[in-house]
Amino acid sequence: MPSVLPQSKLMPVCAALLAAVLAPKPVAADFLTDWNTQALTQIRTTSMDPLYASRDLAILQVAMYDAISGVSRQDNSFYVHLNAPDGTSMGATMAAAGLQVMTSLYGSNSAFTSLYDAQIASLTDSPAAISQGITWGSSVANSITSFRATDGAAFSDTPFSASGVQGEWAPTPPAFGSQPLRPGWADVVPFALNTGSQFRPNGPPTLDASAYTASFNQVKSLGQ
Repeated sequence: MPSVLPQSKLMPVCAALLAAVLAPKPVAADFLTDWNTQALTQIRTTSMDPLYASRDLAILQVAMYDAISGVSRQDNSFYVHLNAPDGTSMGATMAAAGLQVMTSLYGSNSAFTSLYDAQIASLTDSPAAISQGITWGSSVANSITSFRATDGAAFSDTPFSASGVQGEWAPTPPAFGSQPLRPGWADVVPFALNTGSQFRPNGPPTLDASAYTASFNQVKSLGQ
């Protein structure tokens, strides 16, 4: 005759089973990491400079975070402080947000659409939930890309001429490039800081300052 669990042990077991049944189905982490991989591949194959690359990766992450937060309702959003409709598919949300951001940043690409199609095809949610997820994810992504479209990044590669004055920027070997990397980047709107200069340290000491002389002599002594 099969043994019967005492009531003191049966209740916790039933509660655990009920929680497992009612818990929302997790979405594979690959949905997010695959879009990260797409972004990193795009950055690598286009030899994008690190400043613009960091901005694009942040846009993708913020869009995905806000889209996911709107569905899970468990975290404070970064920019889009709205909730997705009840029953919205988390997977479709992530797929749509990823596709929309990547297309907005880099244009149409068969790799993007192939990944999106594969992710949507793998979902077991209802058609209505998937449709809601696509609409929600795309909407959040559009909000984030529009928000960052006027952040000044497009104008950061401003012309710059070396002054020739000692202690100021000058072309360096091996390439001796005539332009520094995006000299206007300091004016790009930050993602989290109030201004780019909020925690900026003071500049280096002047060449005739005692602090500069001490640092110079220290480096010279250590290098011998």
